[in-house]
Amino acid sequence: AISFSMLLMSFIAFDIVLLFPKERDLYRREHQSGLYSTSAFFHARCVAELPGHFMAGGLYATIAYHMMGFQSDAMKFAHFFFLCEGVVLAGTSLLIFCGCIAKDFEGANNFATVFLCLFMMFDGHYINNKSIPKGARWVEELNFMNWAISAGSRSELLGLGDLHGCGDPSADRCVFRRGGSAVDYYGFRDKPFRQAIVAIIIISVVARTLAFLAFKYLFTGRAFFAGKPPEAGAEEPVAPLITTVTPEEKYAAAA
Repeated sequence: AISFSMLLMSFIAFDIVLLFPKERDLYRREHQSGLYSTSAFFHARCVAELPGHFMAGGLYATIAYHMMGFQSDAMKFAHFFFLCEGVVLAGTSLLIFCGCIAKDFEGANNFATVFLCLFMMFDGHYINNKSIPKGARWVEELNFMNWAISAGSRSELLGLGDLHGCGDPSADRCVFRRGGSAVDYYGFRDKPFRQAIVAIIIISVVARTLAFLAFKYLFTGRAFFAGKPPEAGAEEPVAPLITTVTPEEKYAAAA
């Protein structure tokens, strides 16, 4: 349940992947007219979308937590709530990045599909953290889904006593008798809530920074190391006009 909840939070703002490919022509025209800078446009558009996304994530977390029968503990609910909000932020940042590095809608959708499917494969649910190959460990560390699912599962499982009557020694059908055993088996022990939230925020900031640089320099005709463009309304220097005067014109003017 936690895995699919975090996956849903990653896709909850999927429409934003089309935002910057759609707005790029408008931005270029108005930026060249001197109406605003790149940072003002980019950050204003990002901030304008945040309230709706956070509201949707918070409503889902509040309703789904109790519907799924999780523990009636305020701290565990807070963990689930803020992890959902963190995944909304990180997922939105990733989708904005995909939109900024793509030239059109089709490219943005392709990039988003590749990144989200890759992160979903290594989110700790389909392949547990202890079974991830060493060559793919970097995906686990950069994967906000893995951080959220690991921390959320750890928070919910720790403190559980008997799992569905598995405390009975004669219950041979049970794989795990206590929640802590499941945490250790899936490799969730080393990803506590605070560490996961910090990692998710860092991933979000890095993704938005890269998205800003991509939006500013890709498909705009601007070089990354180019000098500062002239300000709007500033007059460009005019080269002196050199004319050649013939001898006839010179004598005629003297006469």
